[in-house]
Amino acid sequence: MRLLTIAALLLFCAGCGAQDNAGGNAADGQQPAAKQAKKPRKREGVINKTTDEVVNLQEYLKRPEIQELGNRKIPIADPVTQATSAYMLLAPKAGTLGMQQWVKTFQATNERVPTYDEFIAFMKKERIKFPKIRPYELYAYDELTGEISVIEDIEKKNEILGGN
Repeated sequence: MRLLTIAALLLFCAGCGAQDNAGGNAADGQQPAAKQAKKPRKREGVINKTTDEVVNLQEYLKRPEIQELGNRKIPIADPVTQATSAYMLLAPKAGTLGMQQWVKTFQATNERVPTYDEFIAFMKKERIKFPKIRPYELYAYDELTGEISVIEDIEKKNEILGGN
């Protein structure tokens, strides 16, 4: 109940700021400097979208700008964005469970994990897609262990998020 009250207050207060002067100063007809310099960032949503792009983890880890994300936790500091953060962390895990089970079945049957090419061929044959993730994150298959993980392109992340 407390989180709902805080969220409602934040939404209410978001509209309480000073009015934006979109037309600039009426007397001199000029745009404010901040309006002139700002370029809108194109953002593409990922919820309810899918992808079949999976890269070979062993090849991508050779690149210096790539890092494996490992086991991340849901941040609870911000109750407003907590649901989105939870989705972005849990959707990849839940979305890959079926393929992870196929890898285990393949391993039990063939006494080895499938190669990257076998993994991709099965995904294409069965038209399997995973939930779309952030533009700077990629699904990766490790043909040594048979694990499906998420990796991050640090350079692309800095480019998209503006150096954060």
